[in-house]
Amino acid sequence: MLRILVLGFMTFFVGYDSSVFKKYNMDLIPNSRTILYKTLPELSNRLVECLAQCESSTQCIYTRVSDTDCSLYATIDQFSTESSSNIFLYNKVPEGNNRLIHYWPITDSSVRDIIGGKDLYDGVNTDFVQDRFGRVNSAIRIRNGYYKVPPIFIRDSFTITTWVRALNYTCNARILEFGNGFNNNNLVLAYSHDWLGQPFFSIVNQDLWNNAITSSTKLNIGTWYHIAFGRGGNWTFMYINSVFDCETIGKEMPKNINRTVNYFGKSDWGNSEKAYLEMDDIRIYERTLSSSEIQYDYLN
Repeated sequence: MLRILVLGFMTFFVGYDSSVFKKYNMDLIPNSRTILYKTLPELSNRLVECLAQCESSTQCIYTRVSDTDCSLYATIDQFSTESSSNIFLYNKVPEGNNRLIHYWPITDSSVRDIIGGKDLYDGVNTDFVQDRFGRVNSAIRIRNGYYKVPPIFIRDSFTITTWVRALNYTCNARILEFGNGFNNNNLVLAYSHDWLGQPFFSIVNQDLWNNAITSSTKLNIGTWYHIAFGRGGNWTFMYINSVFDCETIGKEMPKNINRTVNYFGKSDWGNSEKAYLEMDDIRIYERTLSSSEIQYDYLN
């Protein structure tokens, strides 16, 4: 939301909401996937009015603002790592009406959940690195370590998406595990089933590994992948880079409960090794996303 001050017949734009736009002090590198939506030179150096145009448009995702430019983009694929004193890019955060309940964008060395307030904590063997666009301190690296995640209530219908870059194949190493301790209503996502480098998801309770799916895609070491997985009705699914990958049909549903023992990169199972991976843009939706919505998440 834009912040507006009205005095008499005059309206002053006094700021913008950082929960609506992520700010980056960098420029874009045009390529074949860059899609320019609109250029508004009359709004150059008029930040809030420029961002208002993007906020009100369903097509605008990024805004480039400088002393001479206000340009709205539907897609930007590549970014310069060099900062400039007068060029900024603003990325519009997905709106709440899509039932996005948690979002860790990982930017500026921050692990805040800007939607649900579940900030990561007690990181072990973690640091901040460049993300897939080359932006510094905008992804987390976990090397034989983990982050703790505060208690989260997840319903039986959900979608979780994240960008992942595997650094090593370790046996059943977790991207995430949410539950209430060992073998207790766990949602388990591993990036390497056994040592094979194939993502694996299951709902686990009382020694029963229900609705297990193993991706047909082997993750290449050092390559970024977008993984989307979830559950809806009796359907469990996984997409890799917005392309449908695997599914299963099963009646066992995850319970609608608060899960209090949660990790990125760690498991409560003793036979699962700790993770060697990088993560970015982690989102939890309180519903099943469609294929087109997963593609939108992947592109943005």
